Amino acid sequence: MKNDIIKPISSEGVHETVLELIFNKKGKVLDAAAGQGFLSKILLERGFEVYPVDINTSQFSYGRLECQAVDLNKQLPFEDNFFDFIISVETIEHLENPWHFIRELNRVLKNEGQLIITTPNVTNIFSRALFLTNGRYVLFSKRDVQNKYHITPLPMWILEGILEREGFKTEIITCSKGYIPLFKKYFKTKELLLGHVLIVSARKIK
Repeated sequence: MKNDIIKPISSEGVHETVLELIFNKKGKVLDAAAGQGFLSKILLERGFEVYPVDINTSQFSYGRLECQAVDLNKQLPFEDNFFDFIISVETIEHLENPWHFIRELNRVLKNEGQLIITTPNVTNIFSRALFLTNGRYVLFSKRDVQNKYHITPLPMWILEGILEREGFKTEIITCSKGYIPLFKKYFKTKELLLGHVLIVSARKIK
């Protein structure tokens, strides 16, 4: 049963930071992937025309919007230059081909439109330490790959490179709160070495 009480399923502080980065206050926005609908709900309440999509629509629980079933590994079911904004929170790491995904986002986004994308920060000091000890990144395990969960780790420089190659200009790179639980109450870091989730805002330039 759908309802209006929805809790975020992303990491702490991610949605708040994403909402702060939106440079305009109206327009069509693609929420890819929408999950339970937490971000879609806030965006609709703020006056945006929201299009939520997800491969699993059964988890979408916000009754005022209908979530369209879309496999983000494939071509998006939207016309070229359709959206003013695209927001993709902790999704790209689940996809088989991040290049294709970014290319499709560019296609459906209007010129000068804004893309905000987040993914686990695999280059923070904790992930680097884990890689040195056992050869894997934080939040990316053999089980994740077997279950097709977190399958595509994207360091900042690779994500930025894909964006720029596919017609975007990266304008803001930041992170969610720091990774050390003891400090979360007191310390909100924007440093890539401590941030838990990488948050990038880019503008379509071609």
